[in-house]
Amino acid sequence: MVYRTFNARRNQTYGVTVSLVAPYPAAVMYGKLGDFPNETDHEFRKEFTRDDFMARTAPPHEDVHTAYTILQPDAAGDNGTGEYTVGLRVDGCPPSGCLYSVDVARLACVFWDPGMDAELGSWKGDGCRVSPASTLTHTLCLCNHLTAFGTSARTEPNKIHFNTVFTKFDELVNNYAVWTTMVVTMGLYLFMLYPARREDMKDQRKWKIKNVHGNRKNDRYRYLMRVDTGHDWGAGTRSKVSFQLTGDEGSTGPRAFQQDGVTFQSGSVDTFLLTSPEPVGEPGSLAVWHDNSGQGRHASWCLERVEVIDLQTFKRTLFVCDSWLGVEHGDGCLRRTMPPTAETDVSLGQRFSLKLREKFKDGHVWLSVVTSRARSYFSRVQRLSCCLCLLYCKMVTSAMWFRGTEQGTSSAVVSIGPVELTEDTLWVSLMTTLQVFPINFIIAQIFGRRRPKGAPKSSGAKLPYWFLYVGWALLVLATLASGFFLLLYSMEWGSDKSIQWLTAFGLSFLQSMVVVQPAQTLPDCPRIAWSEQEETDQLKQQRAVRKGWLQLTHNGKQCMLGIIIIAAALLMVHETWSPAVAGVNQGLKDSFSDGINEIQTQYDVLPWMEGTLARKLYRTQHYNGEELGWEDRVFITDMPAYRLGPARLGQFRALSANCDVQAKFLNKSYKTCVKSYGGVAGEAAASFPESKPVTSFGRTVHGTRGSYGGPGYSVSLGETEAEMMEALKVLKANRWIDRYTAALVLDLSLYHVNANLFSTVSVLFEFPPSAGAIASLHVSTFPLASPGIAPTILLVAKAVFTVSLVVVAVRVVKMARQEGASFLLQVWTIVDVASVVMSIYIIVATVFKDVLAGKAKALISQQLAKDNRTFVDLFGVAFWSDQFTTAAAMVIWFNLVKICSLLRVSSRVRTYLDVLIKIRMKLLGSFIIFLLIVTGFSMSGHLLFCPYVAGFRSLSRATASLAFIPWEEISYDALVTANETVGPLFLFVANFTILYLLLSFTAAVFVSVTSGLRGTEGRGRVAAAQQRKKRLAQAAKETRNAAPRRNVAPTVRNTRHYCNCDETNECYGQVHSTETQV
Repeated sequence: MVYRTFNARRNQTYGVTVSLVAPYPAAVMYGKLGDFPNETDHEFRKEFTRDDFMARTAPPHEDVHTAYTILQPDAAGDNGTGEYTVGLRVDGCPPSGCLYSVDVARLACVFWDPGMDAELGSWKGDGCRVSPASTLTHTLCLCNHLTAFGTSARTEPNKIHFNTVFTKFDELVNNYAVWTTMVVTMGLYLFMLYPARREDMKDQRKWKIKNVHGNRKNDRYRYLMRVDTGHDWGAGTRSKVSFQLTGDEGSTGPRAFQQDGVTFQSGSVDTFLLTSPEPVGEPGSLAVWHDNSGQGRHASWCLERVEVIDLQTFKRTLFVCDSWLGVEHGDGCLRRTMPPTAETDVSLGQRFSLKLREKFKDGHVWLSVVTSRARSYFSRVQRLSCCLCLLYCKMVTSAMWFRGTEQGTSSAVVSIGPVELTEDTLWVSLMTTLQVFPINFIIAQIFGRRRPKGAPKSSGAKLPYWFLYVGWALLVLATLASGFFLLLYSMEWGSDKSIQWLTAFGLSFLQSMVVVQPAQTLPDCPRIAWSEQEETDQLKQQRAVRKGWLQLTHNGKQCMLGIIIIAAALLMVHETWSPAVAGVNQGLKDSFSDGINEIQTQYDVLPWMEGTLARKLYRTQHYNGEELGWEDRVFITDMPAYRLGPARLGQFRALSANCDVQAKFLNKSYKTCVKSYGGVAGEAAASFPESKPVTSFGRTVHGTRGSYGGPGYSVSLGETEAEMMEALKVLKANRWIDRYTAALVLDLSLYHVNANLFSTVSVLFEFPPSAGAIASLHVSTFPLASPGIAPTILLVAKAVFTVSLVVVAVRVVKMARQEGASFLLQVWTIVDVASVVMSIYIIVATVFKDVLAGKAKALISQQLAKDNRTFVDLFGVAFWSDQFTTAAAMVIWFNLVKICSLLRVSSRVRTYLDVLIKIRMKLLGSFIIFLLIVTGFSMSGHLLFCPYVAGFRSLSRATASLAFIPWEEISYDALVTANETVGPLFLFVANFTILYLLLSFTAAVFVSVTSGLRGTEGRGRVAAAQQRKKRLAQAAKETRNAAPRRNVAPTVRNTRHYCNCDETNECYGQVHSTETQV
């Protein structure tokens, strides 16, 4: 017997829902106030029979049976509240047990009391109660007045029995899951305190006010400059940054910021003091530049904005840049001139686009531990402590509403591999979020809005300094209380349910990282800076060097990303691929292709099924003649393959129409002819119970003459040979197959026990209106579960693949926006786009495959428990498994080609790629000529050999056969049989034209362009050598001519510096140079 305890209140009604996953549901419920009930000592008893349960489907489980009852305990406590315990004894379960759940919800009937004012009314329960006749779907209310009434229901949280929970601490060693998790998280917190505190000390150094080179003590006018660096990757710089502030009364002249190792880092806010002997007046512009002296990625700089505060008038002026100062970004300029930005110049869209990332980097509690700005009262240690408190609060609130996997009745809303999101988990996640938000929001606001010690009230913070102690006290109390009650919950549950809770806690934790965060302000900066830079030779050289380094770095990152995508795709493919698939497919093809080519008409199909197919499906004897036992009769002949349910025979019908021949040539009994199958409902077949008309077979069957889908008829052939023979006998007796039968398809699903693989076998017989039969066999083998790889590893591979796809897609979209229409004319761009498209298709195929695989597993489980089984359709899983494998192979190939291009694997390969790019138009012309020639030969072959050769029965098959002549798609013997003269001549002319002339022409184009390319390179080397020889000769001649002028004195450069600063500061100002003769 299992128990559920809850707090029962006086005059309250409770609805108890019992859910069972059992083939024959039956249960007995007992209830008692203040103690555990049993069969003899109880106050309430309810027996649930099979008729009391309602069945519903909740994948991946079988039919779930749900019963409902009303409970009205009499709580006799002092305050009208007592502990009521419900006990459940489950009957009708198999020896392995069954899943169950007991849910208790408090019910109430209320009415709307408008009171004195209709707008201030409320819901009240006076005079209303819940009727014991209420059901799971309807709540009956009994009221003694005529009012507008309604119902309310509330689920009770889990309860801790304090009188018994402390005695369970003796099992603490065995129940280690929760307290070990608490110890690990606390240890990680203590371990991360030191680096967080060290970063806080760095932030304090960044926050201090630095001087500007050229400041003097006697300067009367002072300004405070706040410089914000962007959040992009590599936005910081170590180059020397200078500026010039110009106003309506004067200018500061070129000045340089005082920099150290932590200045102008990515996302930093640096404050500088600027002094000037003369007033600047109303700022009109601010010019900022740097010398590009930083190394590597520290050379460029992403400047977000600069705020200038006049300390004389305390007037603030904002200069917005929001652009890069770097030779490799944008226009490649190192200087930006910015006008002042007014508040009216900033649109909402500009603010949002600029500050969207700052909302997550500086305001998100979890991310801001690493990415927060230096200028913040909310330190990293405080943020880390808030994360710990939030985690513990989420854990304890999740435990309050957790019910365990024995609930097993909630249908899955989303299923991603081994992870299933059900209605219950979503409800628990919502409730825990609402509970933990207030306390954690208050703590975060206290830390973020309190004033530092000694700061005046005008500093911008609203809370006094002593609120810091209040925040720490709330944080410590909330963390300790959450940890204490969480430990009690784990002791109350036991080891198994504690592990189940840890598994289900992931969704709630992830939601807290996204939802439970303090509200953030919108961004507030536009993009209105303009560049001002002269193009010099030095700048060109710097830009070339920088772009070369960036190209090398970019190629390395793309290679690593390609390797990651390939590795993730290979891991994902293991879910649908096995090395045993090839052998299984070949064995099934050899087994089921026996005799199908001997079928000439539709009337030969049933005899083939009675003979050859029956011997394949239902074997009765060992190889030595001994009779098989019942456990071996479920396997097919020659293979350890288990039949999953009976085989299914489907029929597609053709339509009838008036014959197109003149009436005098017709016999009266043949005025109606059979049309070709057109994908619509044909003539009705014979009607009898075994034949079921279906609106759709769920898939399209592709054959030699065409594709078949849509409406038709199906017949189940049974699971034994006797049942199959009886079904075929009924088909013959009712003339189920006639001249309107366009196609028959035999479907079979198998399970290979030794290899843990599933197979679908489909034998299609097509019957053209002109008589005859065409048989084709389709076999597909796949696993329903990943063989040899852990589900967790597979889930990680899918997540890594999805993230990599997002990264590549974002990069491709950015390139497309920058380059416009020319983006699609680049060869490697087409490779990137194709890789992204196929990767998206992989994700789509994965979703469909996982959904259909989950349904297939549930269907197989249901069929195994039934005596009269039906056909198990696995063709949808087979289709999407094949699509997934094909798309993964193409993605791997695309990325391998891209990696080879980035690494420049071989100069010869690169030369061939350049040749392909150079002759792409010529190749297109050759391809068009090839298509025209093949089309002409296919039309001729179709007209000449259509009645005799199967490869020319349709124009499409003739085109395919001629296009693949090197693979011997056309048999010489077949053409000779059709016509001894025309056949060999046609084959010779087609081979000569397609193979010799066309391919030779294409090869000649390759050779000529390759030779021309290599010749150009060779001539370039020769010309360079000749020019170098001429330059040496010219230099020697000039040296000889200049020999008599040895007594002429060389010129030297005298440089004078004019500085407007004292000797203790770096100089700035003008430089004057003159040339003199020595």
